Amino acid sequence: MNTTVSTSEQNKVVVMRRVEEIWHNPNLEAGLQAVDDLVAEDYVGHSPGMPDIYGRDGFKALIRSIRTAFPDLRFTADAIICEGDKVVAVYSGRGTHLGSFNGIPPTGKTVILKGIDMFRIADGMMAEDWLNVDQLSLLQQLGVIPR
Repeated sequence: MNTTVSTSEQNKVVVMRRVEEIWHNPNLEAGLQAVDDLVAEDYVGHSPGMPDIYGRDGFKALIRSIRTAFPDLRFTADAIICEGDKVVAVYSGRGTHLGSFNGIPPTGKTVILKGIDMFRIADGMMAEDWLNVDQLSLLQQLGVIPR
């Protein structure tokens, strides 16, 4: 019996660790420290309508901003697909808007997010990320724009 774990499966573990150790960590500072173990120094994050994010410090700033705005944000993987150095995660998220988010003051509203994230993994770390979140639905749920 072959017990060797494939590179694709190892890459999937990196993405799953990202959720548990960074996003779901109850201690924000410990979650930010986990970035150093999971994100490459030369990381680049892409998301439509937003400037690219560069490096660990850029990634940490994003995490701090979102976790401050939605401190109880939790993600569920609806599907994870791996091929070579790419991992695609289709996910749902749920959180309460308790802090400022992109200039929007806290509303106290609970929101449900849907998104797709594709990662390129290099040397066991997230090197590049293409994120697409349903921003229209998020803004509608926050009451910023009409449904």
